[in-house]
Amino acid sequence: GPLIVIAAIIAPVAAAAMLNWRSDISQMIAQTGMALKLKPGAEKTAWPGQGALDALYGSVLEPMIDIVARLKLAAVLVLILVLSYRFADLVWGAFAYPFYLGADYGALGHTLDEVAIASKLLGVLMTFVGIGVGGVAILRIGRMPCLFFGAVLAAATNLLFADLANGGAGADAFMSALHLYSLFGFVQPLANYLHLDVTMNNALAQLMLVISAENIAVGFASAANVVYLSSIVNKRYAAVQYALLASLTFLLGSLGRGALGELIEQRGYAYVFYLTAALGLVAVVASALEWLRQSRVDKSEAQSASRAS
Repeated sequence: GPLIVIAAIIAPVAAAAMLNWRSDISQMIAQTGMALKLKPGAEKTAWPGQGALDALYGSVLEPMIDIVARLKLAAVLVLILVLSYRFADLVWGAFAYPFYLGADYGALGHTLDEVAIASKLLGVLMTFVGIGVGGVAILRIGRMPCLFFGAVLAAATNLLFADLANGGAGADAFMSALHLYSLFGFVQPLANYLHLDVTMNNALAQLMLVISAENIAVGFASAANVVYLSSIVNKRYAAVQYALLASLTFLLGSLGRGALGELIEQRGYAYVFYLTAALGLVAVVASALEWLRQSRVDKSEAQSASRAS
């Protein structure tokens, strides 16, 4: 894990920062009239591996240099945000079905058919609802508020799963108070029509409600994340920069699964959901700081434009 982080993040960013610094030094030398000259007989010659290094530079380092040059120290905040934003909902994806289907460590013990109708049918539909709501919200209130609220929702929904792992008392009280159990009356005839072995009960209704809430939050956060990443890339390097940043979004979630798997065996699912919710606060804080930074940049640019006019 640490080696992957070093190779995928620290080394490219450090190389980009160093090359950007050397570029600034070269420009300063050119502006002051100084020049570096090769000694006689020391002409530059290409070596056999130059083509591969040029390809690496053009495909990875040059786009990263552009990000560092444009954002400067703010690039650190952007990287923290990108790395942490989807952590809360991606890191436990590998444990979703053991949690739904299992019987140990606080798992829910549902059947395959129950999970199919709750996750693969209703859950997928709610993801599209979340994307749609996110798209409308971005148009109405802007990308940065939506990015912040998406981080809050992604972290908060982990607490809903923690409640289910502890027996679902909170979900039951909420659904009973608002008479939400009746909303899932369509499930039994739908399951019968699809020939699924499902008997509708309160536990399944709670699972469907929590999965719906989580998938709406994931859809909302995904829409906000796509728009945010699109806003910070340079059109000249758009494809490469977006691909690099989007891949980093999944990195920590993938690397953290092994450690969380051990924690599940030691402390149970509820503890892990509380932990992932707490870790999701990193993205909440980072998105709030980035929102503040971009607000200041926009304000500064507006003042500069006003003075110029």
